[in-house]
Amino acid sequence: METKTRYLGHCPVCTAEQKLTTDMRMVHHGFQRPGDGYIHGDCFGVHYSAYELSCEGTKAYLVMVQAQQESVSARLNRLVSGQVKKLTKVVTEWRKGRMGTTRVVEVCEEEVVEFRNLLRITIAQVESELRHVGHEVARVEKLIANWAPKAVRTVEEGAREEQANKDARKAEKAAQKAKKLADKVAREAKAAALQAKRDAIMADFKSQFIALANSVESPADIKAAARNLALKMGQKKYASFMSPQDLGIGEVFVKLGLATPEGYAGVTYYKYDLAAFGY
Repeated sequence: METKTRYLGHCPVCTAEQKLTTDMRMVHHGFQRPGDGYIHGDCFGVHYSAYELSCEGTKAYLVMVQAQQESVSARLNRLVSGQVKKLTKVVTEWRKGRMGTTRVVEVCEEEVVEFRNLLRITIAQVESELRHVGHEVARVEKLIANWAPKAVRTVEEGAREEQANKDARKAEKAAQKAKKLADKVAREAKAAALQAKRDAIMADFKSQFIALANSVESPADIKAAARNLALKMGQKKYASFMSPQDLGIGEVFVKLGLATPEGYAGVTYYKYDLAAFGY
């Protein structure tokens, strides 16, 4: 017994891919791209041939939406031209904060203020509907203009392609994750290199201040050299990542006249001459 191969094809109306019947027509499926923004049971393309094989379903649907476009346009013209003398609106009755029954109420043009407000709202709604229908007409016309016969796929081919797409998405996510990790490692390495460079600069300043404190030069010369070094340390390119406190040599700065010791609760703190550092 010969096994029948099931096929997949795109709907000539909503363009969704669906399984096909044995005579290559669309099975039942919901309307996924309606012209008015609402879902209506079966798609118009049900029972038509797949789009790959024919666009007859597309052409039939175009006739329907063009008629809808004409109808909505005519209604808009009647509203704008003042031909409509009576409109309806839905009124909801509320009781103790709860929604009750709803009823349809007619509003005549004699009720000037209410009629004008309702007319303005209705015109805006119909204009919006006309835009939606216009977009749908343009979409369908494009489908017809671009149609060319193509081969339909088997269910097995579709499954393989779907699996290939899943694998591709998985690989892409893995690549993105790897890149994210590599970027993180690069950032951390860059930050570590920058910190090492800053630590070296801080160590250099620290050693220079200690050397001055232990110098045998005259006190006046030592203090002058210390203040010059302090001003250099206070430059923006260094002050952005270190301060006198960060060097941890308060006693050295006291000896160089750049800080004074202060005690509190038995603990010695240092008050730095920030002006000497250019702060």
